[in-house]
Amino acid sequence: IAIATTLVKGLGIGVVVALVFIGTSLVCSLFRNRIAEAWRIPFLLAVSALLTTLLQMNLAAFLFPVYATLGLFVPLVAVNGLIFTRGLSIAFRQSVLTTLRDAVVLSIGVILVLTLLGALREFIAYGSLFAGAETLFGPQAKDWLWHPMPKKYSFILASMAPGALILLGMLYALKNL
Repeated sequence: IAIATTLVKGLGIGVVVALVFIGTSLVCSLFRNRIAEAWRIPFLLAVSALLTTLLQMNLAAFLFPVYATLGLFVPLVAVNGLIFTRGLSIAFRQSVLTTLRDAVVLSIGVILVLTLLGALREFIAYGSLFAGAETLFGPQAKDWLWHPMPKKYSFILASMAPGALILLGMLYALKNL
């Protein structure tokens, strides 16, 4: 959640997590009957690291602005707890179709939450939405920036890690109402 300081960054890292998660779940499910119980965690880690590295290299080669925006946070996706827990609980125990359906649904949820969190952080911290949209959507998105608050508006806590955790806690509380 640290990188999701804007709507665009939240969407970007959400898509990266989704691609790695779906790929890792699919590969682990395909090999679930061939991997011994003792080797499942190392296999899961290796697949996750491989897919993350491939995605990072492709972002650097073909979508450099996105790569530059997400930076250091792309490699950290490889050790995401979501990938491990779902991999061990679903991918190694369910059919490929069940695993794929679970991974897609969970990935959509991750993308939505990270995008919403990024949008809230951007709006509260800077009073704007869609800052940097051109990095994901191309030069035509430069005009998408919406800035309803005064230009000097700033609430810096929302752009920092504690602000992200506070907002995430508030979203969780709202979900539980």
